[in-house]
Amino acid sequence: MIARIGDNKSVLDIGCYNKWAKNHLPAGCSYIGLDYYETANEWYGSVPDVYGNALALPLAPESFDVVLLFDVLEHIEDSRRLLEQIHLVLKLDGRLFISLPFLYPIHDAPRDFVRLTLHGIEDLAKRTNYAVSSCVPVGSPITTATLLLNIAMTKAVLNWVSERKIWSVFAFLFSPIILVNNLVAQALSKLEVDDSFMPNSYHIVLKKR
Repeated sequence: MIARIGDNKSVLDIGCYNKWAKNHLPAGCSYIGLDYYETANEWYGSVPDVYGNALALPLAPESFDVVLLFDVLEHIEDSRRLLEQIHLVLKLDGRLFISLPFLYPIHDAPRDFVRLTLHGIEDLAKRTNYAVSSCVPVGSPITTATLLLNIAMTKAVLNWVSERKIWSVFAFLFSPIILVNNLVAQALSKLEVDDSFMPNSYHIVLKKR
């Protein structure tokens, strides 16, 4: 997704974490990483270029060609206002790149608020004055089911260990089981037809109208 941005673009990365995206931008791009003060300081120990609230962006209107929103939308309590704020800082015909989990466990609780289907994404884009350039589902039914199974088993083992359950001594058995699950899923997924029935996430590009 980042490689498709193009050269010499102004880029805002909302929820930038450690600003990893900056290292993958095409030539000549300017970059600003923004993160919420509490998230950056108390959770991740990261240092953004700008501290700010995504629901009240402290940035000039129409100042960016591209906004990145990677695994952030689900953590914002008002999806519509978030996209409206991004709309304000995007230049005319600017683009918003989003990665968004769908079939995926609760994470970064209690700041985990929403999952959207393809239809929910299209509706949100329409209500906030974007055109959907692309929306790519990630994960086939088999690979998504395997991902969830592996996460569930891992979480069970972590719970056993943290609660000092006697059967946590068998935790070492789960690594080969997960490996086998992955190998079987990889083999079976090659037999699947394209199917967006059970994606684990979406990669989305919206264009400002």
